[in-house]
Amino acid sequence: MGKVGCRRDMEQKSGSSAEAQADRSDPRNEASREGRDDPTLQDVLQAITASRVALEGKIDALATDLTVLQDDHRRLAEKVSTTDKQLKELLPEMQSERRKAMEAAASLSGSDRGSRVQTAADDEPSDSDHESEASRESDGSGPAITLGTSDCII
Repeated sequence: MGKVGCRRDMEQKSGSSAEAQADRSDPRNEASREGRDDPTLQDVLQAITASRVALEGKIDALATDLTVLQDDHRRLAEKVSTTDKQLKELLPEMQSERRKAMEAAASLSGSDRGSRVQTAADDEPSDSDHESEASRESDGSGPAITLGTSDCII
């Protein structure tokens, strides 16, 4: 009986040997191609070197992307600055045109009693302004027209 047990152990070991042999023939495993189960220091160093080279390539690509983004940011900042300067130059002219339009709208009403021009200097209309505006609308002297942020009653 001892021999049967030994034979069974031998068959199991030989099966394990066949599996180990199949693993060694796997081309994806450097250590197994050379008949070793554990990778050597050389195998580890080669893997580290390959990883380092791949990472250096990615770092170079990211550095290039960063440079492009910095250039784009600089160009956009210049455009924003230029546009801001242009708007500041145009603001007085736009305010003047708005004032003229408000005055023209007020003069079209033909009557000083029913017209009111609220300029940009007015912070908020008083309650009496709202009441008189509502009474003017209801008495038919004219509808309220909104120009920008100011109201005109025509």
